[in-house]
Amino acid sequence: MPNAHDNLDSLSHYILGLARLGKRTALIEQQLYRAYRLSYAELIGKACALQQELVRRGVKPGDRVMLWGAAGAAWAIAFYGCVLTGAVMVPLDVAFSAELAARVRKQTEAVLLCTDRGETLDTAVLPFAAIRELPPAAAAPEPAAVDANSLLEIVYTSGATAEPKGVMITHGNVLANLRPVANEVRKYKPRLRILLPLGFIHLIPLSHLFGQIMGLLIPTLVDSTVIYPETQAPAQWAGLMKRYRASALVAVPQQLQLFSQWALAEIGTTFPEAIEISKAHGILWRFRRWRKLHRRLGWKMWAFISGGAALSQEVEDGWHALGYAVVQGYGLTETAPAIAITHPFKIRRGAVGQTLDGVEVKIAPDGEILVRGGNVSPGYYNNPEATQQAFADGWLHTGDLGRIDGNKNLTFLGRKKEVIVTPDGLNVYPEDVERALLAQAAVAEVAAVEDRRNGGSKVHAVVVLREGAPAAELDAAVAGANGQLEPHQRVRAASLWPQAHLPRTTSTHKLQRIAIARWVNQGQPATPEKIGDGEAVNWKQFVARRWGIAAARMLPQVRLDTDLGLSSLDRVELWSWIEAHAAGALEETSIVLAQTVADVDALLVPQAAAAEKSAAMVSGVGGGAVLPPPQAPPLLVPAHEKTWPLHPAVRHVRAGLFDAIVFPVLKTAVSRLTVEGAEQFAHWQRPIFFISNHQSMLDVPLILRAMPREWRPWLAPAMGIDPYVGAYDPRASRWRRFRDRWRLQLSQLFFNGYLLTAYGAVGASLRHTGRLADQGYCPLIFPEGMRTPDGKLHPFRPGIGVFASALRLPVVPIEIGGLYEILPDKARRAHRGPAYVKFGPMLHFRRESAEEITAKLEEWYRLRE
Repeated sequence: MPNAHDNLDSLSHYILGLARLGKRTALIEQQLYRAYRLSYAELIGKACALQQELVRRGVKPGDRVMLWGAAGAAWAIAFYGCVLTGAVMVPLDVAFSAELAARVRKQTEAVLLCTDRGETLDTAVLPFAAIRELPPAAAAPEPAAVDANSLLEIVYTSGATAEPKGVMITHGNVLANLRPVANEVRKYKPRLRILLPLGFIHLIPLSHLFGQIMGLLIPTLVDSTVIYPETQAPAQWAGLMKRYRASALVAVPQQLQLFSQWALAEIGTTFPEAIEISKAHGILWRFRRWRKLHRRLGWKMWAFISGGAALSQEVEDGWHALGYAVVQGYGLTETAPAIAITHPFKIRRGAVGQTLDGVEVKIAPDGEILVRGGNVSPGYYNNPEATQQAFADGWLHTGDLGRIDGNKNLTFLGRKKEVIVTPDGLNVYPEDVERALLAQAAVAEVAAVEDRRNGGSKVHAVVVLREGAPAAELDAAVAGANGQLEPHQRVRAASLWPQAHLPRTTSTHKLQRIAIARWVNQGQPATPEKIGDGEAVNWKQFVARRWGIAAARMLPQVRLDTDLGLSSLDRVELWSWIEAHAAGALEETSIVLAQTVADVDALLVPQAAAAEKSAAMVSGVGGGAVLPPPQAPPLLVPAHEKTWPLHPAVRHVRAGLFDAIVFPVLKTAVSRLTVEGAEQFAHWQRPIFFISNHQSMLDVPLILRAMPREWRPWLAPAMGIDPYVGAYDPRASRWRRFRDRWRLQLSQLFFNGYLLTAYGAVGASLRHTGRLADQGYCPLIFPEGMRTPDGKLHPFRPGIGVFASALRLPVVPIEIGGLYEILPDKARRAHRGPAYVKFGPMLHFRRESAEEITAKLEEWYRLRE
């Protein structure tokens, strides 16, 4: 069977050729609590089905189709389906505002919008949810006939304050990027089969060309799996690396910097220390020296792939010192996107890679990088003036400065427009100044810009200090940096940025130096102008979209419950969103304690709250109260459930224990068992979310006995922590800790039970329950939250609706009767008698809220009382 890289005569043939990989996993969309997987056969089958759907809707080759949503399965299906149809894609960053998207739609005359958002933009809409649910096509239809010069997509990377500018990308542009990579893969793939398939944790939006290449096209050359995480928390990225045995993390430099901060905190070091310790040592020594981190990320993890912006030298050298490879790419949207790529086995640190075969690169007399070749865009859509400015004399003028050596290694020096020219006519590259300042311990972020006030031109540094560093550290940091710089490079003045982070572009997180320079030259107002290339995604916008609460109502002093009307269930949903989108890890107890809008702001960006409070003190403007850090829960509940109960060998042992011990003991208490509804199991597929009324400690054994034999080992009952609290209470006696640990382990061995953690840690329980479901297990939860004290049904806890909504599983209610009379709560001896188990119908909840689901499930039981 031919390899994928043998089908690079066209993108359509390349995509259809991926079906040869059959059941191998192509992508995993890791949602907050569940994972959605597609094999290569399913992915290409759905892409073919989408092609048929687009044709049915009247989409013809050359028609514009907008893609606007989060990276994941639907985006990948839409991309491949549009290529097969010959449609021209118009990808939009998920953070773009509806106003900007509407302007792009009008400019491109798009006939269809594929999206996971609510906006329609006055055009036909195909929701991402409908794309995901398309059944795979039985046979691959003939793809549309397009040539290398046909438009593939029109990419908009900015345009919030001006008319948007779209870069035209042809099929040939992308193929010119793929072919050199495919040639290298062909050389090395036979030697790397022991490492295949590779896994890529992919963090970059697919609306970005680098994201498309690294998420949809290059990994398929090595038969790999791409994992798209919904979360933005570095600790959870690490967990996904280990769980899915990933080999590489694909990120923009700012994301890699964020992950670096987390990793260094985990092992208690800094990059300079790691570089010093590891110098003169080989890879095996570094691997062993930093084994704690390698164990945390998984032994198969070995590379970080960065693109979209310049990566600092310290980050590259630091990860190398820790035993990892750093692969960089340099390019522009106009070069589809790569000009140079680091060869993973021929890394030259300090360079952004070797120029690709077929790409001509030369350095202009003023140092600007000029490019031409098959990967270069034909220009800007309906914008001949901008095209003429950027594409002169047959060369693309990148606007970047660089140098190239005899081995085609390209070094990026900075943006041409951002170079600071001193009164003496000497050039100062901002990156050189920023590198010296970032080496100072107190500096977290920095931008070096040109200060043109008073008719001169001097280097001005805008700095964000690390959390807890006093403002007085700024002068010391500048002095330390100036000691490493040449006289003409030295910082002549410095300012503290009045917010928690410097402004960056939405998708690639590039520093917006032009906007920062404008702030400096405007006299440094206390509140900088709103900066960005689209609508910034924040928790207030989420609240406005989810519950229809106007942003104007969300003032700092407004309470979440009484003023905004957010219930406890709404707060759980809000926490889930915050966990997925906040830059760092947050304790769930923090959101429980948050009472006002100002409290949530302080939780999301505590550094911003501190900086704004400091600025308010200087200017005399009063600030809102900052929520004090919450106290940690008293129990040392583990962050992750043990995995040994899920091992296949343990599952077989458990099945034997049912027949040998559990059911004989149950028979001594239950004289006759009546089962209704068990015939439905023949038509059901795992996983299923079971719920049951709670009568006795014999409920789980009775349900197991009533189930078909092949289903029993796959039941996973959720347990409250109270019977096992001594295992986690540091104040418990040694005997109680020993007893409760053994009690917990026996519950896990016999019944596959798992803990629903206490103290508001709903997210951890949801994630573990989701992982169980992803592996085919069927969670069982008792919605009453306690055994009945009187034999009657008691009100359901609201969390059951949250679980059913978040896990997106079909729900089967189970009714138990007779066990309260046999062994009521707190009874020491059983009174032998009959019991029954009734399996209800499978219930599906698609658009209901958590409150509605809880009410409907409780109503099902109430009707049977």
